[in-house]
Amino acid sequence: LATYVDGLGLEDLEGCECFFSKSNALAGSTRYASVFHRHQSISEFCKHVDAFETYQNLSTFLYNNYKQALAILDTRPTVLVALENVGARDGTVIEGWLKEEETYLWGLTKEPPHESLEMEYYGRLVALATSE
Repeated sequence: LATYVDGLGLEDLEGCECFFSKSNALAGSTRYASVFHRHQSISEFCKHVDAFETYQNLSTFLYNNYKQALAILDTRPTVLVALENVGARDGTVIEGWLKEEETYLWGLTKEPPHESLEMEYYGRLVALATSE
């Protein structure tokens, strides 16, 4: 899970997602193409993205990230107070919580019965509300 990779942020994989989403447009034209023409199409697509999209979007990306970083820094005092209220005086407590959560999630073989029951109950409440 990406949550447990040190240094990996929320937006680190969005560029990959955007690139692969755009590359899906190649599927129709390369589906029945020869191996050579498939590789050629993919290569030309990558060159096009590099030449006409990557550099043009870089300044916007950097500017938006700078604004976002300033906004995050503005919330720092509030976050520190909230962390102290839940007993997290330093980063090691949060790292411990993440480690516990990761261990718990990897140990799950199926959904806990009470969660399944709660979801079933909620589903029936929704069905009842829509039938009325």
